Amino acid sequence: MMAGIPEAPPQPTLGDIFTLDPKPIVEITSPMQGDKVRWSETVVGKVQPSNELVQLFIYSGDGFWWRQFAQNHQNTWRVQDCKIGREGAPPGSRYYLVAVSGAKKTEQKVSELPEGKSVSPRITVYRRTAK
Repeated sequence: MMAGIPEAPPQPTLGDIFTLDPKPIVEITSPMQGDKVRWSETVVGKVQPSNELVQLFIYSGDGFWWRQFAQNHQNTWRVQDCKIGREGAPPGSRYYLVAVSGAKKTEQKVSELPEGKSVSPRITVYRRTAK
């Protein structure tokens, strides 16, 4: 566990789910681990069951997780125009992304991730250069 940032437990992928007894799952499919991102990006993932509320949380090093709501379409969720960190952050700034499904709606910023039915593995992304 990194200073105040919990490690998410390993999760099966949607392909691992036995269709007669689906287990809750949420994962981030884009961006991927280590990707370079702009301040405003589209973040996409998968969720099972498909009707679960998905909240995406971004940790930008200020001690808080910043929440953004996803829109679901079947087993895919998406956050259009997702703000990652602060605008104008220097290239190489590090951010963590975690999706949580089945949790109660939270405030916009929280110091701890909410408990939900499923928590995605943490994805680390970096601010890319302006160009």
